[in-house]
Amino acid sequence: MKKALLISGGNRVSKKLLDKYLDRFIIVADGGMKMLRDYDILPNLIIGDMDSIDDKALNFIEKNNIKREIYPSHKNLTDTEICLERLVDLAYEDIVITGALGSRFDHEIANIFLLIDLYKKNIIAKIVDDNNEIFYLEKGTYYFKKDDKKYISLISLSNQTVFTSEGLEYEVKNFTICRNKPGVGVSNEIKDEIGKIIIEKGKVLLVKSKD
Repeated sequence: MKKALLISGGNRVSKKLLDKYLDRFIIVADGGMKMLRDYDILPNLIIGDMDSIDDKALNFIEKNNIKREIYPSHKNLTDTEICLERLVDLAYEDIVITGALGSRFDHEIANIFLLIDLYKKNIIAKIVDDNNEIFYLEKGTYYFKKDDKKYISLISLSNQTVFTSEGLEYEVKNFTICRNKPGVGVSNEIKDEIGKIIIEKGKVLLVKSKD
């Protein structure tokens, strides 16, 4: 399975987190290049209009002969979308996205909803930072290991979502949550070594968190 790491231009993450994914193909939207320069990490490809790259990052790119694909600043897609389209074209099947969260709430929401398109294309994808992992899920059975992100929340994107949970602090069977009443879907905790979530109906964002 071809795996990729996409670094967008939002909040930076720790080098410790990035180190988990350095065996992947690394693509970066130009706004994320400053962080990679600071960590001395070489991406395989930079995409964007290059308007967010400072002189130090530009020198780093040129010194290391990093491949660039430059797009106009006025375009119909965000740099993150262009990166994802490029990865789809290159047949990557497992994509981890960092730098997708930050101070711009509109960008955060837009990036989170990009997970839906990836799911529809049968691509495994998640957004990660040092405190959270975000997934988009539909009907199916999913397993999650207990780790430092032990809290787990299901946020319904449908009028109603029906799910069953096992191996969690609060186990439910055929339980219904609504888009406007998240209720018991929020802030559960993985109790066993493996937690199990069965989505029987509906569409959800699943968030694993440290705190």
